[in-house]
Amino acid sequence: MLLDPNVSWAAVDDQAFDLALSDRGRTVEARVLVDPAGAVRDLRTDERVYYRARDRTTVRTRPVSEWVDVDGVKVPGRGQAVWHPPEGTLPYADFRVVPGSLRRNVAPGE
Repeated sequence: MLLDPNVSWAAVDDQAFDLALSDRGRTVEARVLVDPAGAVRDLRTDERVYYRARDRTTVRTRPVSEWVDVDGVKVPGRGQAVWHPPEGTLPYADFRVVPGSLRRNVAPGE
């Protein structure tokens, strides 16, 4: 999640928090769900819409993350952006961490 003055956070309960990102007069919002250890397990937003020409309706997205341990640090190992229309899920992006491709504590410009 972004640690930036343009991002505001609000607690929902022990399993979720809301965040809002404001930039240039626009604000987008999302609900972040966490597991018992506090790792992000889901992010839901109504800010992204999928337009289906056949019925002129929109449906909402729900990106999903999987966390992995890399040298003792939890990092997003897999991310997927998924549309959730009434007829079932429709992934439209899939991201995976390539083992050995992450570098930590890198100086700016390196």
